[in-house]
Amino acid sequence: MWEAIVWAIFCSLLTLGGVTMSLNPPDFAATRVMFFLAALVLLGRIAWWITFEYHFEHQLLTTILALALFCGVGLALICGLHWVAGREDRYKEQDMTPTAFLLTPETKLPALIDRTWKALQPFLSKSKQAERYTKKEGEQPMPAKSFLLADCTFDGRFKVGGNFEAFRNAFPDSGTATILMDIYPKDKPKVNMNMKLSGHWQGTTGMMPIISEDSVVFTLSEQMFTFYHKKPIIEYATKNMIRIYPGKEYVIELTGFPGFAVPLIPEILNIRTREGLTVTIPDFGSLKDRPGWYCASFKLG
Repeated sequence: MWEAIVWAIFCSLLTLGGVTMSLNPPDFAATRVMFFLAALVLLGRIAWWITFEYHFEHQLLTTILALALFCGVGLALICGLHWVAGREDRYKEQDMTPTAFLLTPETKLPALIDRTWKALQPFLSKSKQAERYTKKEGEQPMPAKSFLLADCTFDGRFKVGGNFEAFRNAFPDSGTATILMDIYPKDKPKVNMNMKLSGHWQGTTGMMPIISEDSVVFTLSEQMFTFYHKKPIIEYATKNMIRIYPGKEYVIELTGFPGFAVPLIPEILNIRTREGLTVTIPDFGSLKDRPGWYCASFKLG
């Protein structure tokens, strides 16, 4: 019975590792932890087998077998973590700094060990990164060197333009609203990220007393869509446009539609980082070369 339980735990950990990597967004840290725990379970089973269940006539043979099995499991763990690291790099398309290009056999293993150790930190103790951004009452969040756009949330208000009656006839009570956005540095327009905000909306005749997180609401009295705490869906990003940096000026171009050929005109947009920094973009201008698109510039911090 214990044999079946041990192998069930081992297979479950491997399965959970694959599942967490298939989430949207993937949880690569949890995947590393699952693989690490699976390796510990397997090593523990091998140690028990060699110590208590099977005895060789020669002690040297036992030592050689133990070393071979432990090294095999360790090598499999390193290969698995390396594979997860590759998947994470392809997903996030991290900044291509010179150190990323100059990884050598001498630096790959330490980097892999360091990444795995950081993944285990939230499960062992409060991470230093979390302590860095912990806010006390009345204090502003501490600035960081850069912020992942995929971790930001967006709040915005968009007014319905064009033929409002046609829109109401097509969607009297509910529908899906979508905002397409391009963000790029003002001095490097070809380095950009394409993303979208999307959500199912429910209509309301008056002002909204309470707005829940991750929601889209249409207010009939104002002919206004409100996006609140929406996580972006990343569709495309060029290299070096995964993060935004404080003090650097960026341009955002966007267009919106509520499931019908009616434009949404941006009134205001807030970008909030995971660490709590917020930038407000109140003024948008229309783009002459892109009908239905609007543009504004912003600077974080």
